[in-house]
Amino acid sequence: MLFALILKPNDLTYTYGRIPNNPLSTNDAAEVLHFDLPEDLSVEDFCAQFVDPVASLCNAALDYGDIDLLDLNACASLIAWIPKHQANGNLSPWICELYGKLLEYAERAVKLETGVVIEL
Repeated sequence: MLFALILKPNDLTYTYGRIPNNPLSTNDAAEVLHFDLPEDLSVEDFCAQFVDPVASLCNAALDYGDIDLLDLNACASLIAWIPKHQANGNLSPWICELYGKLLEYAERAVKLETGVVIEL
């Protein structure tokens, strides 16, 4: 799984529309964070605490095993929403950290006027 902050959209390749091909950290076109679910977190809990809320907020076609691009508008929505969502206290510590990284990437994407790819 990964988050990829799009740094230079014109330097990435695209096969299927607006979502760049899996950006690798071999060039400076994207900053990529790879992650795996911790053993103590089920796929169901991951979906309930992270995937479903993000997909709903961002109107993304995102499910476990999917990929989507969170565009500038979605990133702006995340910036306003993530701190409130983290504050509710019902998230695993690992999910809170993941939201923190997504927030960082969303803030940078808004400044760069790009987006963030999520591949689960």
